[in-house]
Amino acid sequence: MMTRRGRLRELLKTRDDGFSLKEIQDIMDVRRGALLDDLRHLQLSLKHEEETLLVAPPACIECGFTFHLKEPRAPGRCPSCKSEKIRDPVFKVEADRAAPMARREARA
Repeated sequence: MMTRRGRLRELLKTRDDGFSLKEIQDIMDVRRGALLDDLRHLQLSLKHEEETLLVAPPACIECGFTFHLKEPRAPGRCPSCKSEKIRDPVFKVEADRAAPMARREARA
């Protein structure tokens, strides 16, 4: 039996254009807060693997402000125009193309 985080990791590999936070919530039937915790953990875990968590950042639908976040989050309000109409971040797990080369260079 695979863990929830393991299922999340596998899900995020299945679609080239990634999944929004809402889509992941609906598919996995998990609360938003727990999902964000899982995404943060996955981001840290993948640093030790040959994969990367790619994140298309959330953005304000009203003014276009793009949030630049260091970790997965879902902002509730735009700091620029104060609108609550925020486009969800989109997540995807992708193979890290640089990892094999970096390991070969480290061995040399």
